[in-house]
Amino acid sequence: MTVIDWVIVACYLVIIVLIGLAGLKKVKTGRDFAVAGSSLPVGIVTATLAASYIGGSFAIGAAGATFREGYTYFFALLGFPLATIAVGIWVAPRLRRYAAETVGDVMEHHYGVVARVFTGLISMVVCAAILGAQIRALGTILEVFTGIDFTIGAIVLTLIVIVYSTAGGLWSDVRADVIHFAVLAVAIPVAILVAIRAVGTPAEIVASVPPEFFTVTGDKSLGFFISLFIGFVFGETLIQPYSQRAFAGANTKTVRKAFIYAGIFGIVFLFTTSSGGILARALDPTIPSDAAMPELINRVIPAGFTGLLVAGFIAIIMSSASSFLNSTTVVVVRDLWTLGGRRKIEDHTRLRFQRVMNLIIGVVALIVGLSFPNIIDILMVYFSTWAPTVIVPLLLGVLFDIRHRLAGPIAMVAGLLATWLWNGPLGEPFGILGLAVGLVTNLIVFFVVVAATPKKGMEPHGFDIVAPNTQAVETVWDETSGVSDDAAPATKEG
Repeated sequence: MTVIDWVIVACYLVIIVLIGLAGLKKVKTGRDFAVAGSSLPVGIVTATLAASYIGGSFAIGAAGATFREGYTYFFALLGFPLATIAVGIWVAPRLRRYAAETVGDVMEHHYGVVARVFTGLISMVVCAAILGAQIRALGTILEVFTGIDFTIGAIVLTLIVIVYSTAGGLWSDVRADVIHFAVLAVAIPVAILVAIRAVGTPAEIVASVPPEFFTVTGDKSLGFFISLFIGFVFGETLIQPYSQRAFAGANTKTVRKAFIYAGIFGIVFLFTTSSGGILARALDPTIPSDAAMPELINRVIPAGFTGLLVAGFIAIIMSSASSFLNSTTVVVVRDLWTLGGRRKIEDHTRLRFQRVMNLIIGVVALIVGLSFPNIIDILMVYFSTWAPTVIVPLLLGVLFDIRHRLAGPIAMVAGLLATWLWNGPLGEPFGILGLAVGLVTNLIVFFVVVAATPKKGMEPHGFDIVAPNTQAVETVWDETSGVSDDAAPATKEG
């Protein structure tokens, strides 16, 4: 990189730190730290949601997977933005009606305190794993573009994330995400257009990579592709950072629109970054896969513009990293330490503890992230954890208001065990991922338990929760989602 590139990157990082530190004055309570006062407008929710899920997995991981396997991973990864749109239409508006800070809050409402604790543990593992993936991506970016040692680069950028996330919690995260979103929405697509001109004509690019790279399944079996697609549909749908954005929106209309807009943006962005993997393969098939996109830009983008692109990639990854760091902290404090408020503490004590935990978790995640060999390995760890356990009872509870203190926890355990057995001792028969088997097992066991137990006495004794500000919203019935903007259970806040 040239001096101009370095100046652009340095200025960008300084701006992000200053924005984060401004959150010190804005955050007054533990709930501010967790859900930013539940008052965010649609533009900010869209930007922070998109910036949160378009992290290293979409920008670096997708390009790396396409570099190795072709567009089959693009078609599989489409499952996530499509799921985000579906969540915006049917689920997120209902989710916003809960006065919740975590998925565990919602799970306790439907299935009791055991489900809350189990969900909290799963959420902690999932968020920490994804945070580790972002840390690896940060180190990769700096190493490829600047020559800075991978470990040193990961440590420096992760410390910046820890500083601004610890200072202002979700307030700092969402404001930084708006800057991140603006940079990535412009810089990355422009970079791909420039790269196409540098690598060759479309015909030359197509001729230089294997023909199966342009098919839906590539060299994979149809069963593998379907299970992979299902994995991306459910693998991180409604995990804590994304549900947290629903809880932070001003009302149900805001949340509905934000999820739909973010999903549409994700489809376009995913195609862009996946195409970067194809271009990198055409340029040099010996590039390490996780470095495909950075190497492409490093070799074909002119000086000056490279600094903006480096800032763009750092923006993508830091936004996701800060979101998952904040979410891990909120889960640990809310679901595991205070058990949803059962352990009574002063709010200033809670806020102080959240900041301390944010610092500790960030350091631990840095160590974990540096120990994994590549980003995709980390992604598969959390895909095989979240979807087979939490997503089925969560969706059933939110969509159909099912409340059963046995069905939720038992189905969660059954789904996790089925996934472990299928992936481990059985060795993934027929090339089908254990995640899909775990999802089906979870669903079957859930309804078997409901059918086998008497209705009387099965309702949980957890908190009843209703969003504090939905009653003031004008009643507008949406025919698509079937949710009234001021509709909410007549219950008390927990």
